[in-house]
Amino acid sequence: MRTTVSSLRRLALGTLAGLACSSARAHHSYAMFDTTKEESAQAVVRIWEFSSPHAYLWVYVNDASGKPILYGLEAPGPNQLVRAGWDRETVQPGDKVQVKWNPLRTGKAGGSLTALTLADGRTLSVGGPPNAAAGSVGGPDPAAPGPGK
Repeated sequence: MRTTVSSLRRLALGTLAGLACSSARAHHSYAMFDTTKEESAQAVVRIWEFSSPHAYLWVYVNDASGKPILYGLEAPGPNQLVRAGWDRETVQPGDKVQVKWNPLRTGKAGGSLTALTLADGRTLSVGGPPNAAAGSVGGPDPAAPGPGK
């Protein structure tokens, strides 16, 4: 009887651990964003939410008629953003910026933030090296000497 109870406990704990992992994995899915497309626009910052588990940049982007449309752009959490050069003070309400994002598959105003160019010309990426330009924050400068150069 004791072996059966112990086995059932292990099975229950294993099942719970598996469920916890699968829901954590589902939480980090980017399926709602079309990562095959990248959009770009001039924008005005409404608010910068530098928080966990994801940061959000809310910006106004003008539509074809010039009407400002509010876009919610999801970014990674602060831990990843800090390593890429971001902080709470990166942008302020009213700042004019150039934003790049992977759009929502639904076509609604929003997406996954990929990069931001500040008024001073600095470009910050959200994830680091893959598309980082020389001199940008968030990725290495390809022209900088590295080990053994």
